Amino acid sequence: MINVRDKLLELVEMGLSKDDVILACLKYMSVDEVKDMALHNDFLSYDDFDDNMRLIERDVDTLLKEIMNRYETNKEAKNGKD
Repeated sequence: MINVRDKLLELVEMGLSKDDVILACLKYMSVDEVKDMALHNDFLSYDDFDDNMRLIERDVDTLLKEIMNRYETNKEAKNGKD
């Protein structure tokens, strides 16, 4: 049996547009699935949400800078554990 996820990744490596795949995934997934994925991969943190787990509205540029800094810091920490 072919693993569909692996096949799609292979197609991306062969030239299928990453942007198209990302947009398709985000549009297909539920809001809760996207939230879980974003938290799991350190794109967002619980600090980005209010007490009811609603995303806090902030300036997009500021949020993007915070996310990139946090993501790079977490990526470096994970690489240091290997």
